[in-house]
Amino acid sequence: MGVVGVLKHVETSKLEELIKNDEIINDYIYGDTEELDSLYLDKSWHAVHFILHGAAWG
Repeated sequence: MGVVGVLKHVETSKLEELIKNDEIINDYIYGDTEELDSLYLDKSWHAVHFILHGAAWG
């Protein structure tokens, strides 16, 4: 089992809507999306974490 990372662009207005109605979050995250709206990091998220924090864990 592993962890993968996916970054998704969210407009401010959509973010406010998602915060107010958390029942629609899963549909937004896992629903149909255009490739330009998200970035699939796979397992390289861990390298991004290390670059930002200077430590592998924590």
